[in-house]
Amino acid sequence: MPVYKYKTFAHAEAHLQELLPSDPAEKIMRMQNMLRIRGAAVSVQRGVHKFKSFAEAEEHRKGSSGSSSS
Repeated sequence: MPVYKYKTFAHAEAHLQELLPSDPAEKIMRMQNMLRIRGAAVSVQRGVHKFKSFAEAEEHRKGSSGSSSS
């Protein structure tokens, strides 16, 4: 990704307008492509869980595989 240097903020804003598409459909297509490349979101287990031993925590981690179960 290139690095651009500007003498004034006005020059930076003008160049930004050139880089960004003005067509709303083009903006949506670029956003969809970015999300598609990024991949699906990984599910994260929410909350705080206490375990009596490390082995019990490992068992829970392997069994739950990221789903939110209590």
